[in-house]
Amino acid sequence: MDSPPISQGPFSTALLHQAADPFRLLVESVKDYAIFMVDPAGGIMSWNPGAQRIYGYEPMEILGHSVAEIHAPGTDGEMPIAEMLARVKKEGRLEVTGLRRRKDGSSFWAIVTITNLLDSFGQHIGFAMVTRDITERVEREQALSESEERHRRLLETMPDAVLVNTDGQLSYCNPAFARLVTAASPGELIGKPVLDFFHPHYHGIIRERIAEMLSTGEAVPLIEEEVVRLDGKIVPTEVAAVPITIQSRPSILVVIHDVRPRKEAEEWLHLMVESVQDYAIFALDAKGRIRSWNTGATRITGYSDKEAIGQDYAFLFAEEDARAGVPLRELETAATAGRAVEEGWRIRKDGSRFWANGVLVGLRDRSGGLRGFVKITRDLTERRKAEEAVRGKEALLQSILNVVVDGIVTIDEHGQIISFNRSAEKIFGYSAHEVVGKNIKELMGPPYRDQHDDYIARYLETGMARVIGTGREVEARRKDGSVFPVELSITEFRLNGGRFFTGNVRDISRRKAMAEQLRQSQKMESVGQLAGGVAHDFNNLLTIITGYSEIIMGSLQPGSELESAVKAIKEAGERAAALTRQLLAFSRQSVLEPRVLNVNDVVRETEKMLRRLIGEDIELKTVLADDLGLIRVDPGHLTQVLMNLAVNSRDVMPRGGRLTIETCNVTLRQPRMAVYSEIKPDNYVLLSVADTGSGMTPEVKARIFEPFFTTKEVGKGTGLGLSVVHGIVRQSGGHIEVDSEPGVGTIFRIYFPITDGPKSEQAGLADWRTIRGGSETILLVEDEPGVRQIALLALRTHGYRVIVAGDADEAEQAVDKHGKAIDLLLTDVVMPGMGGRELAERLARRTSGLRTLYMSGYTSDQVLRHGLVQEQVDFIQKPFSPLELLRKVREVLDKGKPQT
Repeated sequence: MDSPPISQGPFSTALLHQAADPFRLLVESVKDYAIFMVDPAGGIMSWNPGAQRIYGYEPMEILGHSVAEIHAPGTDGEMPIAEMLARVKKEGRLEVTGLRRRKDGSSFWAIVTITNLLDSFGQHIGFAMVTRDITERVEREQALSESEERHRRLLETMPDAVLVNTDGQLSYCNPAFARLVTAASPGELIGKPVLDFFHPHYHGIIRERIAEMLSTGEAVPLIEEEVVRLDGKIVPTEVAAVPITIQSRPSILVVIHDVRPRKEAEEWLHLMVESVQDYAIFALDAKGRIRSWNTGATRITGYSDKEAIGQDYAFLFAEEDARAGVPLRELETAATAGRAVEEGWRIRKDGSRFWANGVLVGLRDRSGGLRGFVKITRDLTERRKAEEAVRGKEALLQSILNVVVDGIVTIDEHGQIISFNRSAEKIFGYSAHEVVGKNIKELMGPPYRDQHDDYIARYLETGMARVIGTGREVEARRKDGSVFPVELSITEFRLNGGRFFTGNVRDISRRKAMAEQLRQSQKMESVGQLAGGVAHDFNNLLTIITGYSEIIMGSLQPGSELESAVKAIKEAGERAAALTRQLLAFSRQSVLEPRVLNVNDVVRETEKMLRRLIGEDIELKTVLADDLGLIRVDPGHLTQVLMNLAVNSRDVMPRGGRLTIETCNVTLRQPRMAVYSEIKPDNYVLLSVADTGSGMTPEVKARIFEPFFTTKEVGKGTGLGLSVVHGIVRQSGGHIEVDSEPGVGTIFRIYFPITDGPKSEQAGLADWRTIRGGSETILLVEDEPGVRQIALLALRTHGYRVIVAGDADEAEQAVDKHGKAIDLLLTDVVMPGMGGRELAERLARRTSGLRTLYMSGYTSDQVLRHGLVQEQVDFIQKPFSPLELLRKVREVLDKGKPQT
């Protein structure tokens, strides 16, 4: 009788799990390995679920076929299958690695181990083959999922014997049952007593099971029973039964599975598992004790089956892993998730260690109960050593590349980037993962970008090289799109038949900028010396001209015809004097009177004048940092810088726009290039002046600080405005840089080093000594800047601590920030948003004893409409003088009752 496939019915796997022979359980549960046998001629004799999953053939499709159908001769240069089998028969075993072909024609990588198969007498009866799919895990899991789904459908449709027992008589049976008992057809069995088909030894248990099902209405467990054929022969089976109702009559549905093929297959399975030498295959019970042990396990670990069987699973683990609970976690994972895949150190009998890769699979019976586990382990020590050696070399090379200052970029012969070191990341602004796999053209500036592909193709074809093996200057392109100069040298190397190129990239932007800076600095210095000399001599002449013009003016009679002429001479002299002052400022030869000051003070003092200067069509916006550091500079010169920059911005915004003046503290941690100078790392006050004008081209931007250079019409500019700015900034120890884009606008950034010196004293304003001041804290809330400023000046001059707010929201925020008691609220009555009355009520709930003084320019009737009764509150009418305000404030503070 031919040996049928290992898996033939929905009960075969379940029954297999309950088999007495553990090797049957082992092979039937293995799904990660194709384990099958072939006869000496190469015909496939068995086919486990792993083989079905990996190759795609169902057992009925492949059993009896030649193994050559799945081992295509010549694949990847391998020997034909017949030659393989002959070699195995001679040498005992063979392991090959290469591509294999599935039923659907797709290919996968596999390790195939072939060993001789001997019977108990030592006679050669065939070959055992073990195939492991080593393609990517995702593909493996997908194939496994598909295999499991096919297996499930197969189990659902396989033909087991089925009968129905009604009142002890056989009321139905399927053709499979008729074949099982050797009946010609199911019809000749209908009406016969069911017990006649079972061995008398089982009649008692059958009656008990029937009674239990009829009383409980529940199925009974699967048990082994013997079926009696019509010819009297006995067939071993496994029987499951469940109560049903047919036409209102209680019946029993019985499913019978012939286990004869399993018994025959178990003998083959035992031989197969024992023949596997490169894998340790062993079974564990549910508590983790070893119950079977193949010869491969003995070869790998050194323990015999007698020494291993009965031992706890943990005895193979390294001591540190055993203490950490690794074995127990693996068992728990396999029990809950179905399988656990792990790698780690294991211990041989002689105490030596080996690196193992293993799969632990949980085995369950049909009811879902955990029966045990099967473990397949392979020794990967040599592979691990080789991988560690490769990783060590790669780490060493990578560490060297990462400390090199120059950028190192490697490409293949198609121009695709395959490596990109850290310095290259800094130079180009890309991270390695952003550019690896992209074409090197992404990093090139024109015209090299368009020429690259042709150059590579020509070099590969002819060997002609302009860059390879030499160095040259080219233009590169950063992530932000900016183009910059680099020195590039390229070397070629070959690897695995491919041609690769490594480029050494050095950013020379700084070097070229410093060279240009030196050239411009020398040019500006020489022009400055000339301008300073001219201004010095010219001032002598102007002294004479303006002096004599005043003398002549004083000697003329009123109404003289020469009066207007002399006046014109004097005015021309004054304009010329102003021009010489600009020349001296540009040449850095003017006399400075530096003071330690806050730039914000100068901006505020200049703001009103700037607004008149730029006109109503241009919006002036100031953004001033609260905690600005102090600098040492001539305040008059700083004012001139602001004026010159404002005039320059005004002239490029003829149709209006926005001029923004901003201050802040900055800390530079790296050197920074400015106009004709380098800004060293330090703490600076940054003064920025930005406009939304027409902007500048790169050519104009390169010359704007040159003296007498102007883009304005003849007679509308001297060309000294920005050169004077540069001269003042440099003479004051600062640095200036400019960014501009046509159609967008221009921004000047001026860096002044922060000084630690105390702020210089300023001349105090005259105060009102007749009014007694105080030291109380006053919250001043006024939406009109002019009124707010005069009130603030008067109060602070008389010693009061003043917190200023432009509206109610700012006032509440100021109180929160101040965090201390407020003695007096001085507030306008009518303001945008929340009015003074509501603000006073809200603050009174938060601050006990708060006094309030209201001020307003409205009439009494208008004030009453905002909730104020003049007789009940303290109130001062606008307009008021500082004297009146101080007197009223003092009066309110000296009262004993709080005001709301």
